[in-house]
Amino acid sequence: MTDELAFIAVLSVAMAALLAWSLRNLAADRWQIIAALPVAPQGPGRDEGWRGVNFTYYGFFLATAITLSAALALTLAASIGVGPVHTTLLIVPLLGVGVYASGLVARVLEKKASTFTVVGAVVIVLVLTPWHIVLVDRLEALWTDDTTARMALPVLPLMAVFAVAQCFGEAIGRLGCVSFGCCYGTPVRESGLLGRRLFTPMAFAYHSHTKKAVYEGRHAGEKLVPIQGVTATICVLVGLLGAALFLAGRYGLALLLTVGLTQGWRVLSEYWRADVRRLIAGLSAYQWIALAALPYVTLCVWLLRDAQPPIVHLRLGLTAMWDPAVILSLQALWLATFYRYGKSSVTGSTVTFHLR
Repeated sequence: MTDELAFIAVLSVAMAALLAWSLRNLAADRWQIIAALPVAPQGPGRDEGWRGVNFTYYGFFLATAITLSAALALTLAASIGVGPVHTTLLIVPLLGVGVYASGLVARVLEKKASTFTVVGAVVIVLVLTPWHIVLVDRLEALWTDDTTARMALPVLPLMAVFAVAQCFGEAIGRLGCVSFGCCYGTPVRESGLLGRRLFTPMAFAYHSHTKKAVYEGRHAGEKLVPIQGVTATICVLVGLLGAALFLAGRYGLALLLTVGLTQGWRVLSEYWRADVRRLIAGLSAYQWIALAALPYVTLCVWLLRDAQPPIVHLRLGLTAMWDPAVILSLQALWLATFYRYGKSSVTGSTVTFHLR
């Protein structure tokens, strides 16, 4: 078995196990709040409890999604000769833009303070990625005296790296949506005979008043199309296909298929979502954003194709991940993103203590 095949096999088994457990359990009430931290007394009395700040599994899965995406991007980039330092210089600004855009785009389109969007962040980062790679490459050229020994950053392969990593990141991020009850599907009873037969065995049902499908959608106890789980599964399958193409050196095809299939599914999946969307000419704003990504990435593949693309050496990428600086940086990234997305601004809690 080659290194590439073993890598895809291990990744497939790990993601399959995660999806199987998550889609069976995360819609339950107990998998929304991961911890409640007491921060201030609830009142002047000693027995009135403490006001708590909640941390959610939504934040846990989003932090894990972003960190895994970064780790996968570092691995794949190192396998084509782009070291962790260069990749970090690329990832950190793009992540910062993505985190900011995920909230800004959602607030502008949905007029809500505490919400995030995946597609808005993904497409904005996608548009900026080739320009950012070129900028970092030009800045390094200015700082490097020996230009003959410097390898120019390969723009198209690096775009493929980030597109593949994004597929796995979105898949795990959607598990956070299952936990919080957001991005919820339409009622199964409205899906027609075929839809009812297909979705009933795997439907999600939310009961807690803190789940978004309940407090916003008024769907307490109702079987809903598990659109978050379907999206997570499709993203994993597309990510595995993209990773296999990348490891085979088919960078342009990997980029086209990962972006085309995930954003194409985004357009279709909106029809099974029940959360409110603002329509523009018959499509939601998010559908238009997803559609805009398709011609852009096609143009990038056509303009950035390289007659001598880099060769993949997967062991170089795996070896690069054992650097202590890389491991500590990923841990710091997880903690920062967990605090950003896990600290709930939607739910609150009262914490009391007693002796046994």
